[in-house]
Amino acid sequence: MEAELQFNWPLLIAEAVRRRRALKLTPSRLAARAKVGKETVARFEQGARDVRMSAVLAILGVLGMTDQRDLKFDGSFYIDIDDSVVFWAYDRGVQVPCRILYDALVRHRPNPEGVRTEWVFMACQRDIEAVAWRKYMLNRREADGSVLLATSDIA
Repeated sequence: MEAELQFNWPLLIAEAVRRRRALKLTPSRLAARAKVGKETVARFEQGARDVRMSAVLAILGVLGMTDQRDLKFDGSFYIDIDDSVVFWAYDRGVQVPCRILYDALVRHRPNPEGVRTEWVFMACQRDIEAVAWRKYMLNRREADGSVLLATSDIA
């Protein structure tokens, strides 16, 4: 998988070095905090392309250059008065409300038999959570920080 990823290495390295210096970290201190060898930091900063991805991510993480968001769903939900489904996720302990409109839900999972809304949702809950996760990670949230899934979000 690592071979499939493409980065603008020179730009990435330049920004990493700039941040390391701004944080007043020596390469040795950066290596200690990232739990990698000093040689690894040196090779990374010199532009070596054979540095392991896990080491690069550890270095970038110490420098604040990685996305630390981690959205997890707790499986709970309820049907609100609009017949939409409200469900919750948590990003590092902070609750993130999510909601899928009924029209979007039945577009994803048609309901010709008039099955109860909660059953329709439970039948495709993991798929809906995946769409909410993707929208959250793309910063496509409502002004209040919630994630709203409308018909246009469901493929």
